[in-house]
Amino acid sequence: MTYPFNGSVIEAYFTDPDLKNVTVIYEGQDSEGDTKAFEYNMTSDADDPRFAALLEDVSYDQIDTWTRSRHERHREQFREAFQDYANRTNLTASDSTNAMERFLDFFFAFDEEAHKEDLFKLKLAVFDKEHVRESTTKKLKTSIRKSSSPEEVFRHYKKSLK
Repeated sequence: MTYPFNGSVIEAYFTDPDLKNVTVIYEGQDSEGDTKAFEYNMTSDADDPRFAALLEDVSYDQIDTWTRSRHERHREQFREAFQDYANRTNLTASDSTNAMERFLDFFFAFDEEAHKEDLFKLKLAVFDKEHVRESTTKKLKTSIRKSSSPEEVFRHYKKSLK
């Protein structure tokens, strides 16, 4: 069977820690005939014919390499954003370490009551981003507003960047 990504894979990467789902970025034609990049999501189950077709184009090792590379790019973007924040707010090295610890606690040990104010500040910061502020998509703003964790806020923000 032929799938839209056959022969035109740009990148494929695992989207979850258990490596059970894959997103394929491939080149294709839109309805007007223009060449664009598209996403195709699937399970990474060996019995899934879509995944078997993907493995005919790229190796499992290549998917793993692309996944690792993608994660490293995201980590680097986070480091740059944090460093930019530290520079703009004149944080010292000890302030920076303390802020990083607070951020990691906020993000990875989120407590709805203890971090309520920080979550509100995060939402305000996201709403202050130009492309969110000027967006006419009510669904985006509503999803950010109703987010109940920092991870959820970041997920909606990341979707808005696509």
